[in-house]
Amino acid sequence: METSRHTYWITAGLTLAVLSAFVFTVAVAVELQWSKQTAVKPGTERPGNQAMFALTDILTAYENSDAAKVEAGIEPSMVGLTMLLNAVQDAHIQQQSLRIHLRDIEVTAGKDMVVITAHWEKRYLTTVRVKPMLVEGVATFVFRQTDSRWKLSGMTGANLFAGGLH
Repeated sequence: METSRHTYWITAGLTLAVLSAFVFTVAVAVELQWSKQTAVKPGTERPGNQAMFALTDILTAYENSDAAKVEAGIEPSMVGLTMLLNAVQDAHIQQQSLRIHLRDIEVTAGKDMVVITAHWEKRYLTTVRVKPMLVEGVATFVFRQTDSRWKLSGMTGANLFAGGLH
């Protein structure tokens, strides 16, 4: 009786180990496949991809309250630049754990201009009341190629950089 119980636990342990190895192998294969599909090889970048990377850099800098990096990704002649940079600095004071998620992204690319329209969600905690907030909207971002970089040159729609105390 003791031997059969011991055999049962060994069999169960081996089965669990084999299942774990299988799940891990499938997860790694899926990740590798996804990486291959999304990787952009040097020299083959498309304007839409480059502008999307530029937008991602700006949003990441905004989430990290890095006003200098946000400003580096925007054309100096953009209308409303000062207001946008003030909003970035205010966000650092008024919002914590800031995260932005884009979805339903549409990219229209030309030779030296790209228009990105996306539905966005901005989640954060207010610093005054430590209240979780969710703000969402749809915005259009216009990027132009300047020198060798893509820079934000205009925005319309709901301003995801706008904030305030709630």
